[in-house]
Amino acid sequence: MQESDKKKLKNNILQFVFGCVLLSFSFLYLHTHTAEARSILSGFDTLFEKIAVSWEKISSPENAELLEKKFKLEKYLEDILWTIEERNCIDTKTLEKIHEIQSHLRILNTKELSMYLDDYFQKIYIIDDIVKQSCK
Repeated sequence: MQESDKKKLKNNILQFVFGCVLLSFSFLYLHTHTAEARSILSGFDTLFEKIAVSWEKISSPENAELLEKKFKLEKYLEDILWTIEERNCIDTKTLEKIHEIQSHLRILNTKELSMYLDDYFQKIYIIDDIVKQSCK
């Protein structure tokens, strides 16, 4: 190995270690500041949702609006869950029911969505009222 190659290798190793240290601090910061982590992840979710709705507008335009409402409802429910987790103000039984509703909402296909979307809106608005009363 020539001297210049050794110098490049040493420089690359140093940059790699420095990058790992910075990445570790970034992950530590995101772990302790959940709002920041949430804002980063929501960007990817939003991108996926826009692509899915756009595809649905091309393939079956009548279902695109339902899918968009479903995504908005999922975000609304996720916001409620974040509030509950931050304030720790709901009993575990209610929290389990909320997670159950969330899992059912995620697996709905477009046929079921048209039938049950209004029911899910009502359930989630009731949950939101319960959370607002419990988490003052």
